[in-house]
Amino acid sequence: MNKLSIISIIFSITGIILIVRGQYYLGIAYEFADGKTQALYGLKTLDELKLIGFGLIGLFLSIVSAIKKEQRNRVLLTSIIALVAVTLPFLNLWQIWK
Repeated sequence: MNKLSIISIIFSITGIILIVRGQYYLGIAYEFADGKTQALYGLKTLDELKLIGFGLIGLFLSIVSAIKKEQRNRVLLTSIIALVAVTLPFLNLWQIWK
C-alpha cells in the first residue's frame, strides 16, 4: 500500500475507535443519569461530532490517492472505512448500551 492509503486507514480507524468509545461511555453514563439529565443526552451527542474530522481527513486522503491512480481496491477500501467514520456519530450508538 502507498503511504496515502495507510495514513487514510489510520485516520479513519482512529476516528472509528474514538467514536465508538465515546458513544459507549455516553450510553453507560445515560444509565446512571436521572430523568432531567437523560432528556439532554441528545445535546451531549453533539460533542461527538468533532471526531468526524478523522473520517474527513481519511476521506480526503483516499480521494487524493484515487487522483494519484492507486489501485482501485485500496481506494475503495479506504473510502468505505472513511465514510463509516464520518457517518458513525450520527447513528447514536450510545442507545445500544443504555
